[in-house]
Amino acid sequence: MKHAFILLSSMLLISVSSSYAQNQRDTIRPNKERKEKAEGTKGNLMDSLNLSREQKKQMAEISKKFREDMKFLQEDKSVDRREKMEKLREVSQQYKDKARTILDSTQYQQFSESLRERMQEKLKERRGKNKI
Repeated sequence: MKHAFILLSSMLLISVSSSYAQNQRDTIRPNKERKEKAEGTKGNLMDSLNLSREQKKQMAEISKKFREDMKFLQEDKSVDRREKMEKLREVSQQYKDKARTILDSTQYQQFSESLRERMQEKLKERRGKNKI
């Protein structure tokens, strides 16, 4: 009887732990997939713009600065939500303005359309999460 109880308890523990591990993996995977998708999109965008070496270098520099600024603002707890949103818009506009000076008109048009599409996708994802 004692052995049966231990065996049953062990099986229950294994079952619960594997279920928990599956749930954790499902929770983590969407972020990884989103990151891979964003990186793939960025790479495809820069490739599709047919940038020169100098343009690639300049775009990499402003993109890196943009990501750093956005991350800092998103993690900043010293400002309220409205002020944070305004600062995020300012940083985004500065990024677009700098890109405009690097890219020719056709490249910039493709670039801005891609940014607009990404924003629409992010909004759809957020709205979908809020429904759940």
